[in-house]
Amino acid sequence: MNGEGILGSAAVRERAPFLTAVWSHLLMVTFAVPDRVLAPFLPPGCVPDRWEGQGLASLVAFDFQDTRVKGVGVPGFRNFPEWNLRIYVRHGEDRGVAFVREYVPNPVVAGIARTVYGEPYRVAKFVSTREEGAGRFTITHRMRAEGHWHVASVEARVPPIPLPAEGLAPFLTEQQWGYGRTRTGRLLRYRVEHPSWRIYPVEDWNLSVDFARLYGRRWSCLQDAEPLSILLAEGSAVTVFNREVLPSA
Repeated sequence: MNGEGILGSAAVRERAPFLTAVWSHLLMVTFAVPDRVLAPFLPPGCVPDRWEGQGLASLVAFDFQDTRVKGVGVPGFRNFPEWNLRIYVRHGEDRGVAFVREYVPNPVVAGIARTVYGEPYRVAKFVSTREEGAGRFTITHRMRAEGHWHVASVEARVPPIPLPAEGLAPFLTEQQWGYGRTRTGRLLRYRVEHPSWRIYPVEDWNLSVDFARLYGRRWSCLQDAEPLSILLAEGSAVTVFNREVLPSA
């Protein structure tokens, strides 16, 4: 097969979505993080993607809805919450995220993500609530993991407003790539597509999380840290494409 044919086949595989879903009401709590904390979690060939000179990590809690793998939705596996800690990375000129750890309530979902994308998924118990009234609503996520209950909640006004053209909010939400590593230590990536998200004006928030329990002792630096940003994004339909393993440098 000639070079054009090889590239064409790769393009077809990449364009075929692996997963489609709706990501709903993404609560993102973002912190500045020292390089010494980020370093062990950088995928091979990636460097921190900095905001005003600082490396960042976000605790993100949200809901998957209408999840379909290769176009097929399996009853009992289509709607579920997720809670993750992500860092922001750059590979050459491409910006994206890498995950420190991700939690979902279903072991099958966690197993697929670990096997196909090498993502660090674990299983936890979730209780999420939403209360509405007087032009605002409150979302509370409770997760029991590593022998402890962790809580993240936010109160916001409605309706949502357009994402600003500049600033930290688009830096955090408009990420095209997910990065990870294979079991043999090679860099893998996958493309994520979604429209620009609207955001809700945040009125109040609460975070009661034992970062060391969830993510390891080095992340205890976030325990009493002041967040740079508390963001609640409306979310949208999302497409996640097939992974690709990049050549070694």
